[in-house]
Formats: sequence, structure tokens, C-alpha cells
Amino acid sequence: MNDMKFDNLFLDKLKIPPRSTLYNLEPIGLGTPYAESLTSYISRLSQSHNLKVTTLVCKTFTTLVNKEYIEQAFQTGGFGSSIRYINGNSPVSLEYVSALEELTTRKDLLYLTMNSWSGLFSKNVIGDTRKWCPICLEELKSNGKEVYEPLIWYIKGIDTCDRHQVKLEDKCTNCGKKLQFLHNNLIVGHCQYCSVWLGRDNQKNSTNLSEYEIFLFNTFKPLIENALGLQYIPTKWKIGHVLNKVMKENNFISVTQFAKYFDIHQTMLSNWINNKAKPSIESMFKISNKLNLSIYELFYCNQNWSNINIQGKKSFKRSLLSVKEIENELRKAINDKRNISLHKLSNEKNFSYMTAKRNFPSLCERLKAAYKTNNKVEEILRKDEIDKKLMATLELEPPISFMQFSINTGIPIVNAKRYSPELSKKVIDRYLKFRAEEKAKRFRVIEEEIRNVIFELDRNGIYPGIKTVQKKLSDPNYFIKKEFRTVWEIELEKLGYKNKV
Repeated sequence: MNDMKFDNLFLDKLKIPPRSTLYNLEPIGLGTPYAESLTSYISRLSQSHNLKVTTLVCKTFTTLVNKEYIEQAFQTGGFGSSIRYINGNSPVSLEYVSALEELTTRKDLLYLTMNSWSGLFSKNVIGDTRKWCPICLEELKSNGKEVYEPLIWYIKGIDTCDRHQVKLEDKCTNCGKKLQFLHNNLIVGHCQYCSVWLGRDNQKNSTNLSEYEIFLFNTFKPLIENALGLQYIPTKWKIGHVLNKVMKENNFISVTQFAKYFDIHQTMLSNWINNKAKPSIESMFKISNKLNLSIYELFYCNQNWSNINIQGKKSFKRSLLSVKEIENELRKAINDKRNISLHKLSNEKNFSYMTAKRNFPSLCERLKAAYKTNNKVEEILRKDEIDKKLMATLELEPPISFMQFSINTGIPIVNAKRYSPELSKKVIDRYLKFRAEEKAKRFRVIEEEIRNVIFELDRNGIYPGIKTVQKKLSDPNYFIKKEFRTVWEIELEKLGYKNKV
């Protein structure tokens, strides 16, 4: 056998992909209305590592979260009271997503929560506990598919499975307990308290969806399905912009008249238009019903707002095209080489994109392919713009957070991470390092203050007990943290008070 020669190999030039701390587990159902929930993903990730959920989360997330109350909860081996916000649209959820993406090197875990749409909702849209369809779970298991719990089940107000028309269950049929989103013994599809399987194949009496549940499904299924492909993340400014445009383009003479049209209090509507507040889900229901549009269509897709009938009618219907007219519009867009998506074309020409997909799947695919090709150049330009702004941010002193970068530049966090993951990580790491250094500086200042107070009391013949020291500190709450109590204990031992600590 000939000896191999490695003299000409340049190992330093090999591009080795980054290694993740945790398995790069792929989420289930991304890009569909039944995308997996974040807590379901965490449970499956824990199982793949053969670890309890608390062991995985509390041991690996602690140094990666920025919220002190979350970090303190992890240090005690628990999740704290913020557990119900993990799948929703909240800062807590973002902390979990950020930590998980860092540990798994994935960039798509944001879409397992409702954070892409947080700008549209005034409150957390997720309920307080797990809900599940026993028939869906049983079908996944019996078909040999990976068992998971979709995010859509957890939406507040959705109590029915739209696939099987049966009520979602929210209590274990064996022990009768409601199930938290995260728990030490959490395994998807099982009760975390008694470990019983939650699936069931026997059919219960079917139940009809209420009008409000139909609205919720029509609202949240498109939001969850389309989150992965968002070009921008709608904010509360989008709500004010859209409502103001609807009002002006339809010649409403005042906010009062506009509010009467929607049967909404004028002060509330004024606050939404002026970006002082965001509407509740119930208010969104009124607006959506009145305009005959889903929230996704209303606040993300471009619309023609000048065709609303305000002559006292309680609702209006868009003048939809015939099937033949839809075909003509699709062919025209393809032949004219328009850089337009199916969603935008359907809104522009007033036809249902679902009808187009159902009747002309090949034309829709051709339009989609052309749109994707034309967008490649725009993608390159967008990446260059984001790269430049990230590079400029890396020069700032003091460093700023990634959230502040997004606010300053108007570039959504998800877009920056998507187009420039490496530079985004540098901005994040630089700020985290800066925060750690600032935290260390602050610790040294407080540590010195505690020492000085102890020495002063000792010189004056006063025993420097913890309560006495507290009264002398600039902030008596320093001793809430264990590390500062440890400083006090060490200093007392140095002064010979060992037996009194």
C-alpha cells in the first residue's frame, strides 16, 4: 500500500460548519398551519438527548438568557411563573427562542411561536395550559409518524380540532389534572403527572365550530403557515397605517363615523389609528368580519381599500372574478413576466388565491417559480444592505443590543439573522460580552461597598450582622442575590466572626 502524502493539504482553509451544543433537531410542520409548538420541540429535543426537560433547559439556557427572573428560575431548577408565555408573543418566548437557536444553530425556531406577529396583538394569544386532539395524537402514533403538539392547538379561544370536529381536551382523562407547557417529566402526547398516553382512536360526538372559532382558525392558520416566508414583520404601526388608509380611501368624514361602521368605541379606534394601542382579538374579529378579510390579508397583504360599501350595510363582499377570469389573470401575469406573488396578484385583482390553486395548480406553480427567480437579485441586494448596517453596528461604542439594532435600522431581527447569521451572531456576542463586563464591574463596586460597610461597623465595635449591613447599603436589596450574601459571609470570617455567620 502506498503511503499517503498530506503535504499539499491546507487544513486551515477547510470550511468546517459550526458545531451545535445540542442536536440540530428539525421542527415538525414548518410552513404549514400545523407547525410544532416551541414547548413540543423542547420536549422532543430533551428526549433525543435522553434528558429530563428541566435538566436540558436549566443547565444549558442559564447563561444565554437576558431576563434576570428567568435566569434565577433556572438556577433553582424550575421555569418560574412565566411558563405560560413560552409559545406566545412575548419577551419570555423570545428569550427561549434565542437560547435554543444559539444551542442548536437553527435559525427557524422563532416560527414555533407567535412572535412573528407580536406587533398585531395587544396580549398573549396563547392559553394558559396544554390542549390536544386525542384523535390527532393517535393517528400520528398509529401511522408511525413523529408525535408532536401543534401551536394552533394552544391558541386562546380555539377549543375544537378543525380536522376531526371534536373538542380539544385540556385535562388528563386519567388523573384529571391540567397540564403545564413545560414540566420535568414532559413527553409530547403524554400526561406529565401520571405518564398516561393522551391519544384515543374512538370517535366522540362531533361538534360544529362556532363563528368565533372559524374566525380564529381563519386568522391563525395563515399566520402560522406564512410566518416562515415573511419579508417583514408587521408592527403596531402597520395597524394604524392600514386603518387610517381604509378610513381615508372610503371618505369617512370622522373617526366617529368610522367607529360606528365597525361598532367600536371611537376612543379605542382613535388610539389604534394613532398607534397608542393595539386592538384585542375580539376587536380584530369585528374588523375582520366587517371587511370580509383575514387578519393576514388585512395587515400583511396589500389591498385595494376603496371598494368598501359604507351605505349602512353590515358587511361587504369583494367582487370576485370568475374561474375563467382568474385563469386569464394568471396567464397574463406569467406572460408579462410580472414579479408578483400569487397572494399579491389575488389581492390586486380581487380573486381567491385558494380558488386559483385548486383550479390552476400548474399556472400557480409557474407564477411562484418566476417570482422566486426574480426575487434572487433582490435577496442579494437586501443581504448587502443588512451586511453593511451590521458591520457599522460592530463599530459602535458602547455596543448595542440586537433589539436596539433592529429599532435603529428598521431591519427585523428575523431578517437580519436570516440574511447575515454570522454578522448577527457577532453583534449579539459583542453585546453579551459588554453586558457581562458591565455586570462584573457593577459586582466589584457593590462588593467593595459591602466590605467598606462591614469594616466601618467592625471598627466602631458594632457586629456587622446582615440586617445591620443592609441598612447602611445604598440598596438594601443587594442581599437578595446569593453572591452578595457570600461576600458578607467571607468578610465576616476574615474578621473572626466565623461562628456567628
